[in-house]
Amino acid sequence: MLAADDADRGRLRVGKAALAQLLSTPVAAQELVIAMSHHPLTGGWLADEREVEAWLRRHAHIHLSGHVHEAASEHHRSGSGGELIRVTAGAAHGEKSLPGVPVSHGYNFASIVCTGDGDLVLRIFPRRFSDSNKDFRADVDNIHPEPSYAEHLVRLPWPTDEGANYDRHH
Repeated sequence: MLAADDADRGRLRVGKAALAQLLSTPVAAQELVIAMSHHPLTGGWLADEREVEAWLRRHAHIHLSGHVHEAASEHHRSGSGGELIRVTAGAAHGEKSLPGVPVSHGYNFASIVCTGDGDLVLRIFPRRFSDSNKDFRADVDNIHPEPSYAEHLVRLPWPTDEGANYDRHH
């Protein structure tokens, strides 16, 4: 996809050829799949965002995107059992805004952790620039004070003793 400016909103496509190419590589049973794109799959940026997100819910665990400049993380489940953790990067650079509207600068960093219970979780640590302190700090508007991160359970299929795959969290 090629984007010249925000005037391309809603006319950009990932496309069926790109999705078919991604589908051609089988995923191992315990393999963590992370997909990345510049544009998010919300907000109407892509003409085929519903189709792309449906594919990602079936074949990926985490989707990383940017473009919208507001750091966020969300966990989505569909009625058919597909799941997707979406993480939007944010932007740490300056941007003009309307007079009286504060500009927020932020970013996320993350870790994938195996908990003591054997669960795999994605921990997102959102950071936002503090104008009064002139540095980046924990984004207290988007997380609880303790813990200082958002946590999303990553559901991977686990083999049984017989070798068959099942999802131990369902």
